[in-house]
Amino acid sequence: MFHRSEDILDLSISAGEIILTSGGEISRVENTIERIAKAYGAIRVDAFATPLGIFVTVQDSEGVCSTQVRRIRKSSNDLDRLDRVNSLSREIHRCQIPMEDAKKEITEIQETQKKVGPKNFIASGIIGTSFAYIFGGALAESIAGFFAGLLVFLAIEFMARMEGNVFFVTSFGGFVAGLCGVISKVIFPAMIVDKVIIGSIMVLVPGMAIAGAIRDLMAGDLLSGVTRTMEAFLTAVAVAVGVALALGISFRFLGA
Repeated sequence: MFHRSEDILDLSISAGEIILTSGGEISRVENTIERIAKAYGAIRVDAFATPLGIFVTVQDSEGVCSTQVRRIRKSSNDLDRLDRVNSLSREIHRCQIPMEDAKKEITEIQETQKKVGPKNFIASGIIGTSFAYIFGGALAESIAGFFAGLLVFLAIEFMARMEGNVFFVTSFGGFVAGLCGVISKVIFPAMIVDKVIIGSIMVLVPGMAIAGAIRDLMAGDLLSGVTRTMEAFLTAVAVAVGVALALGISFRFLGA
């Protein structure tokens, strides 16, 4: 069945956009776009993606070319959306499902909001207590790390809903982590502050960004790899700024 280059392009680039905004690596974005476009009859596909945009040109069986650019302004880590697009891409490649059905599925995935619930909340506490213990904390630091992780998660979720700047949101999370450590020390003088802080800031560590940067560099996507490396570095700086601010205030006014 013949499909126009415009229709092929719109479907394939939309799938790539979902992958990119959900934390997928560049090679996966480009491969998915090419796989979907060729499954619907494109004879040539040129896809180029960066963390900030996707550029795609598709040529159909009649020789008509279409080009589209998608600007990426916001991204997050959403493994559910990533998995759904990957599954759809494989299904299209294997079964050649009708384009209209594929479009409906893509639209449904695009409209799906990232779910943040009790599991994420509890997981943040577990992260806090686990890393506090791993880095040498005793039972008291581990318990404090659990509650600090919960509070850091609540803080960044609240700021994210306020549409705050990413650097500011992360810095605020670091500030809450530092404040939790100081308060723990005030309540229990024997508490080792740094163990509590280390445990709770692990909630803020950009694990997927670091992993994505390494994958992109190994795949030869140097632009994306360097960009994501800098993104991870700036996240670390934001956390450090927040923690330093909390400790500075506590030393100034509490003498903690």
